[in-house]
Amino acid sequence: MRTTITRRVGTAATVAALTASVLGLGAGSASADQYVRLSTTHNVGLYTSPNTWNGKVIESALTAGRDGVLADCWTRGQDINSNGNVWYHITYAYWNVPGAFPYATSAYVYGAYVDNNATFHSGVLPPC
Repeated sequence: MRTTITRRVGTAATVAALTASVLGLGAGSASADQYVRLSTTHNVGLYTSPNTWNGKVIESALTAGRDGVLADCWTRGQDINSNGNVWYHITYAYWNVPGAFPYATSAYVYGAYVDNNATFHSGVLPPC
């Protein structure tokens, strides 16, 4: 009988710890940076704000289907061609070509052209 009680207490403690761990991961994932691969047919510019009229951080665009970004949050901005107004704030841009290094930056990319706003809709990014 004592073994059964000990086992039940141990099992309850394990379940409680796992539950807390999963809840902690769920809460933490909303603020974790997310690598997002460009999965549309659009090349993507890196802009100084969530619109195109304030200009680009750099002129080199990311290439569709090849490159990616590290996004830390989303915001609303310019709606381009009625594709929505979601923009990702990024901390790194990745040109996936030999010899290229990640580019550290503070820039905005248009979510619809990056991944059709999939990362925004997944809920893993917090608002900026």
